Amino acid sequence: TKPAGAGDVPLANYKMIAALAVKKGDLQKADLAKFTVEHGFTGWAPTQGHIPSGVPCIGHVRNAIMDGKMKRVMVIGKGSLFLGRMTNLFDGVSFVIQANSGAEKAAGVSEEEIKKMINEGKATFYIGFDPTADSLHVGHFMALCLMKRLQMAGNKPIALLGGGTGMIGDPSGKSDMRKMLTPETIQHNIDCFKKQMSRFIDFSDGKAIMVNNADWLMDLNYIDVLREVGACFSVNKMLSFECYKQRWERGLTFLEFNYMIMQSYDFYMLYQKYGCNMQFGGDDQWANMLGGTELIRKKLGKDAHAMTITLLLNSE
Repeated sequence: TKPAGAGDVPLANYKMIAALAVKKGDLQKADLAKFTVEHGFTGWAPTQGHIPSGVPCIGHVRNAIMDGKMKRVMVIGKGSLFLGRMTNLFDGVSFVIQANSGAEKAAGVSEEEIKKMINEGKATFYIGFDPTADSLHVGHFMALCLMKRLQMAGNKPIALLGGGTGMIGDPSGKSDMRKMLTPETIQHNIDCFKKQMSRFIDFSDGKAIMVNNADWLMDLNYIDVLREVGACFSVNKMLSFECYKQRWERGLTFLEFNYMIMQSYDFYMLYQKYGCNMQFGGDDQWANMLGGTELIRKKLGKDAHAMTITLLLNSE
């Protein structure tokens, strides 16, 4: 810093800070002289020390922190002397730049441990099927093949029929709201699904479980859900997911907005009822699946896992 008519203002500021530290007992008077050398970051501010004066130092501060030479730097932006005299405005502000704690190792179970759990037949997993038609389609067939293979490896599958979520309709991958189905139509479709699934999955002797989420979703109390479940979800985070962003132009109903919470609640209930610790689904379900793992973690303090399979979009 080049001293001007007012002298070396930044140096004087450092000395003032040091003097206050001595007065408070945080610094010995004998250490006043070397305070600026040890704690100052001089050379990057004009004499007056206004807020913009601190901006040029930010890049140098970052480099010093990244190199481990500093832990934190405080930029003191003094208020304008003339502005303060002529008006009631005050433009002074200070801010601190400091190193973060660094990358943390992800908590929970590693990918290798999940592979081991599946290969050793220790997973209880579920795949959800909303009864939007009276027959399973080829996309469902891929999910059933996965379910069968995992069952053959000793894992326990849970086929979840969406008698409750089917009343809402999943907005994922849809440009418009799904057609609303009557309860009678949903029940008919569920009955058709049950017959078809039994041809692929062995439900005998408790080897697999078939459940209907209407058993718990249809009797929920709205206020209880808001208090106990809604508080666990961030609207900002939900809106950042692709399944919602792609509906912004055409519009997303509040009805559909609740679908993620309902599917997450399914995972939460299955974890408690059957020890279900894993969910499989298509790529478009990723946000909904993460909602379930987060709800389980926040409400139960337990780890649950989610894995996706590639969607069947065309003949290739």
